[in-house]
Amino acid sequence: MITIEEHKGQFSVNAAGIRLQNMEFQISLRDRILRSGESICTGQPEKNISDETLGEGRLLIFSCEWPQEKIKAEYHLSLFDGIPALSIDLKVINNSGHPVSLKRLSLLALGNGALDLGEGLRDWVIFKNGVRKNDLVSAYRFGGGDGEFDIADITADGNEDASFTEKKFSGDTLAVNSSYLTVIHSSATGQSLLTGFYTLHHQLSHTQLVCDKAESRLLSYEAFCDLDEIMLEDGGSAQSEKLLVDFGESFGAIERYASLSARICGGKGNRPPLRPGS
Repeated sequence: MITIEEHKGQFSVNAAGIRLQNMEFQISLRDRILRSGESICTGQPEKNISDETLGEGRLLIFSCEWPQEKIKAEYHLSLFDGIPALSIDLKVINNSGHPVSLKRLSLLALGNGALDLGEGLRDWVIFKNGVRKNDLVSAYRFGGGDGEFDIADITADGNEDASFTEKKFSGDTLAVNSSYLTVIHSSATGQSLLTGFYTLHHQLSHTQLVCDKAESRLLSYEAFCDLDEIMLEDGGSAQSEKLLVDFGESFGAIERYASLSARICGGKGNRPPLRPGS
């Protein structure tokens, strides 16, 4: 079930007993952040869709505008009938009269307390992925580790000599960064949340989980595409990669993500043949 609060530019999802509350999207410019919660947002009539891997579903499109900046966005939410998953993508249109610098498109942004999964952060195991050969791919249990990795490992930077440099964070927070694919799993309930960018055409994509240093509270969770401050000309548009948000069992969700990404990106492996023209 998805709840839309158009007047707030926020979205809440309840699937498989997991709740994402007051979710929004964000457009990061060089000097400011445009939040959907601060936009004028209106919904369009839903459309029926069909996907080779994800099946039949419905497409919801929301048009959001920031009149002062004269920037518009189309936020696409695709819901599927047979699986507890949705797909998200974002299009940005610049009507400002001048070029704007795009740093980041955040398709999913959750604040403190907005992710209801299992019994909370100290019940969670996170799988984080890396984009470079020396990035540390790992699974970590919050609130004490699992005997193999600790928080210094999963927040470290991989160096070219295969060593790792621990990141130092100011204040009372820790950030866990992951590339492309992230899974959060509840040890108590068996519930899982996968967020994974399954198109890899133009942008590097990441998630960032921020918690307190005691690893007891989630402060924010964000899935975003890097745009490296590209200049978007007046009248031009920019399209994000596509994000899969899957609430199914963790390994089944990973298989679904891998099959979808392989089909879209032309990877090799065991997957159903494509229909002509797909």
